[in-house]
Amino acid sequence: RTELEEHFQQLCTEIAEYPKVFTHRDYHARNLMVHADRLALLDFQDARLGPITYDLASLLRDSYVCLAAEEQEALIGRYRELAQRAGLACPDPDEFQRAFLRTGLQRNLKAIGTFAYQAAVKGVDRYLSSIPNTVDSVRSVFEKDTELAPFKQALQPYVEGL
Repeated sequence: RTELEEHFQQLCTEIAEYPKVFTHRDYHARNLMVHADRLALLDFQDARLGPITYDLASLLRDSYVCLAAEEQEALIGRYRELAQRAGLACPDPDEFQRAFLRTGLQRNLKAIGTFAYQAAVKGVDRYLSSIPNTVDSVRSVFEKDTELAPFKQALQPYVEGL
């Protein structure tokens, strides 16, 4: 437990240092609707300042919808380009990619915990089917970011499929 807490603390400390923007904080496919040819956002009560990559990671690393890696890369590039054009502080492309992956990792691990809690404590099992997609997303981060190997090793006994 101590080892896992250290990894989570290190990850959260790093993410907290990323440039901040206004974030929805639950920006995923199920909270996006089209109404009268306009995009409508639902479930925005947690909106606040957060890491520049948070909503992007929420959408592209969505537990409910899987995007191909190539599509994710193109959308990450486009987001970064538009953010820069809007005058937002953006890390260089490599650092932005690292921030995106690590923010997505934190978000997906939180989702797995929430889904498991809903089933184990609240008796709500409708989210359990989304865990495999979310674990796939977590695993892909560990494959791309080898610096996180000790974190992956610490998580493996607790997260099936890593």
